[in-house]
Amino acid sequence: MQEIDKNLDDAYVFWIERAVRALRKSKSKLFSELGVNVSVDQWVVLKRLNERQGQSQREIAESTFKDPASITRTLDVMVKRGFVERRANEADRRTFEIFLTIEGESLVNKVLEKAVAYRVTGLDGVSVKDLDHLKKTLNRISENLESS
Repeated sequence: MQEIDKNLDDAYVFWIERAVRALRKSKSKLFSELGVNVSVDQWVVLKRLNERQGQSQREIAESTFKDPASITRTLDVMVKRGFVERRANEADRRTFEIFLTIEGESLVNKVLEKAVAYRVTGLDGVSVKDLDHLKKTLNRISENLESS
């Protein structure tokens, strides 16, 4: 069977979208249960900053696979909500470094353990070998599409 003749149910993109949708839905449910008013995209930025403070907007965009304009909008919302702050880079006043505020750190601490538990739930029954293969496969797909 040629690729063009395949049903949607046989298209890898369909299954990737399904998994991403389930993940986003479960994270939204978790945030609701915890009484935390953040989006999944905001959580990704908060988690990335928790891993390493003082990143530029460009670094955050690259490391979270988001476009820079989307990161700017996300950060604007989170600055207004008091979760992050922008500080001018002393070496290059045209760029800003992004830091979690005390409120942002508190939010991450409130959510992190439960968020990890949700992520682990998604891997139930998936072996380390299968997970490694999945990462390699998804990376190959990304590289193929980015170079086309």
